[in-house]
Amino acid sequence: MDFQLLKLEDKELVNSYLAGTEPRLISYNFTNFYLYRNWEPYRWAVVDKALVFKSEYRGYDNILVPISADEQAILAATERMIDWFARRGAEFIISEVSDDALTLYEKYWPGRFRAEEYRGGFNYIYLRDQLLNLSGRKFAPKRNHLRRFRENNPGHQLLPLDAAMTASCKQQAQRWRQLRGGANPELDYELCGIIDALDNFASLDSVGCCVVIDGKLEGFCFGEPLNSDTFCVHIEKANTEIAGIYQALNQAFVRDYTAGYTYINRAEDMDDAGQRRAKLSYNPCRLEKYYYLRLAQ
Repeated sequence: MDFQLLKLEDKELVNSYLAGTEPRLISYNFTNFYLYRNWEPYRWAVVDKALVFKSEYRGYDNILVPISADEQAILAATERMIDWFARRGAEFIISEVSDDALTLYEKYWPGRFRAEEYRGGFNYIYLRDQLLNLSGRKFAPKRNHLRRFRENNPGHQLLPLDAAMTASCKQQAQRWRQLRGGANPELDYELCGIIDALDNFASLDSVGCCVVIDGKLEGFCFGEPLNSDTFCVHIEKANTEIAGIYQALNQAFVRDYTAGYTYINRAEDMDDAGQRRAKLSYNPCRLEKYYYLRLAQ
């Protein structure tokens, strides 16, 4: 198999295979692949009539579910990869498996795979209207944070993330990394991906929002459609010393960029306790499960 390192120039190819699919995990999106191509790292190959991504995340030599709108192409590519792993003497593992993909494999190959949930990879799914309106008692803390932000920052601006803002966004991302300190390769890889995405933002399919206070950019986020009913948020970074800034950024982005979508996918928590608390505090309507699949013994 001739697996190629992912490049920006591969966007059209990747999108051509994603066309007609309805991915539920944020992983299956070109911008996501591009952001984390050094972290995983991601390599791709066309196998029969499907696109296969190979990853080494968490020390596993694995593939993602082959990408195609044709179920038979997914099965054929999977079969080819099972044989390829066997000939290399390597354990066959599929990562980034959603409930939909697991159901597909069980439909045609019942009992062939053993599924293992990875809680850190579960995607947090929210109802757009709830994130926009923050109605009801369960969102009272968010409304309070938002009110405090507006009271403390009456002159703040909510602006589109465009070419004029990318340099300031990169500076904010670097400050975010510095505040976390210490040696953390995963945060370093994430920062590199953010910087690279911002440098090439006009070539990606994302849209973004920035918070500017007293002429200084203090937060930004960006995302894009994931499927026909879901918009996803790839990156959200802000100055944590400013109370309520994340609530303001979140609401502005949902209001201005996600009209027409029912759900918002805010990605996973990667088993980070702080991220998990923050994501759960927004009351997701469901968690989109993530599985590893291995061949049953």
